[in-house]
Amino acid sequence: MKRKKLTDIYLDDKISKEAYDDKYSEIGNKLDKCEEEKHLFSDCALSQKNIADKMKLIRQKLKVADVLDEFDRVVFESIVEKVVVGDMEEDGIADPYKLTFVLKGMDERSIPDARDRYMNLHKAV
Repeated sequence: MKRKKLTDIYLDDKISKEAYDDKYSEIGNKLDKCEEEKHLFSDCALSQKNIADKMKLIRQKLKVADVLDEFDRVVFESIVEKVVVGDMEEDGIADPYKLTFVLKGMDERSIPDARDRYMNLHKAV
């Protein structure tokens, strides 16, 4: 649209050839930059969709997977980036029983009832 207006102004002899060329190349540079950004955003969106699809597939497989009889370190390390032990409650009291699992490629997910599970496990022993 701007190129058309610029060309019309040039054809009406309202600007010089040099000014026309400068403005035309400036508009062309802006368009090229916008096109590069468009491709970058498109690639990012596609990448995020692929990651979301892979995480959805992993969740589905975990839902239907059999419970393991023993801990598998390789499986654990392949899905969990880190485990944060403990947290501070809103009232400032430390809660050392809260476990937060940070999964690879995902937001933080936590087990809110980890303390209760821990307490129930130790009461039974």
